[in-house]
Amino acid sequence: MSVRDDRDVYYRGERVADITEHPALSISFDHAATEFAVQHEQPDLFQVERDGETFSRFFDDLTGPEALHRRRELVEASTQAADGVFNIIKPIGSDAINTLLRVTPDVDAEYGTSYEKRVRRFRDAVREKDLALSCAMTDVKGDRSKTPGDQPDEDYYVHVVAEEEDGIVVRGAKAHTTLGPVSNEVIVLPTIGLGPGEEAYAVAFAVPNDTDGLTFVCRPTWTRDRPDGDHPISNRQDEIESLTVFDDVFVPWERVFLNGETEYANPIVQTFANYHRFTAVAYKPPLVDLFVGAAELVADANGLAGNTVIREKVTDMIDYVEMTRGMATAAAHDCEVHNGVALPDAMYCNLGKYYFASQYHEMERNLQDIAGGFATTLPSTLDLESEAVGEYVEKYVGANAEWSNRDRFKLLSFVRDLVASEFADWQEVTSIHGEGSLQAQRIPEYKLFDREGAKERVKEIAGIDGDY
Repeated sequence: MSVRDDRDVYYRGERVADITEHPALSISFDHAATEFAVQHEQPDLFQVERDGETFSRFFDDLTGPEALHRRRELVEASTQAADGVFNIIKPIGSDAINTLLRVTPDVDAEYGTSYEKRVRRFRDAVREKDLALSCAMTDVKGDRSKTPGDQPDEDYYVHVVAEEEDGIVVRGAKAHTTLGPVSNEVIVLPTIGLGPGEEAYAVAFAVPNDTDGLTFVCRPTWTRDRPDGDHPISNRQDEIESLTVFDDVFVPWERVFLNGETEYANPIVQTFANYHRFTAVAYKPPLVDLFVGAAELVADANGLAGNTVIREKVTDMIDYVEMTRGMATAAAHDCEVHNGVALPDAMYCNLGKYYFASQYHEMERNLQDIAGGFATTLPSTLDLESEAVGEYVEKYVGANAEWSNRDRFKLLSFVRDLVASEFADWQEVTSIHGEGSLQAQRIPEYKLFDREGAKERVKEIAGIDGDY
């Protein structure tokens, strides 16, 4: 198995010998594996055959709107296959590769480098081996008021500490590396725009997970030692994140995709943000689809099917799902092609991400309200099966006589796991901060809108002649 290597992974202070057997990390490993399973279950959607080679469609060329629309379908379908939980293991790596394929030709043209060829060779290897990729982009940043070079510790941003005949040596740390501990390779990109004097921080590269000096320190999370009936989603699905440390990691030149060209750090950052927010706007609808289904079922189980107040709340959820899905469709349709690579429309990507992130808690609240207090206070499946109290639990969880009491118990357990659990807490925070915080979308929205044109139209209609 490709992840059973010498990778340096730590969980709660202890080194993990085998992530596939670990009580917490094995959930994320199995979650990541669903991406490969669905690829074989739905080959017409997920696979490409070209020149005698078959590979994941996630790593196909993005040539225009049709390819982007298909990519949205890939993300939705793989999320549905993982019980509504986004599976980042193919999307984020391909977001990074597409970013580099779009930007590196410009770097090569200006500096005579060969980054694009290196990226293409790397992508070819990913296709051939069908690798799982993570992306380490967000530096730990330290003092947010200071630039990378002015930090109290220079390692707060990943940077080059030495150039050798065969490659570079890097040091620093990246935060929030989703599924990094269970991937095959990690791609590193800059996290902010850079200027003169910050050449060491303008670095992009890829390394295998078992590279010397690379360490993954995981967040604490839930484990498998819980009844499946109490946690029907989160016992199977989790996207573990890590603090990813580069302690004098050697990177061969063939794996280096940017090295010192500071003016191209910001284009990489902005391009990746667009791709990854497009991915985000595609993965959120399948999760809230489950909110709609759960709300309809729990209303029926509670004897309130057709209630007008509940119908209004469910309609809010439907609005949320379809507005978000529509933003992804519009972003794909209005794409812009550069260096042969299509980029989804920035305004729609940012609008879609801001809309779903800012409204997600409201959708949770609607389902919590419809489900009632049992969404948090329901006894455990172990109580239901207990000889001492199981009869009480099964009797008093009843409501609509057309529903079996056990089915209502299962439904309420599902709702609790979805919107009233540690897993739900994680979803709340990642909805806001994944793919950039709310303000990270607001800034480009303001910049992209034609505010000057709007002002000129008002001045023309109002007869204002001044140059304001």
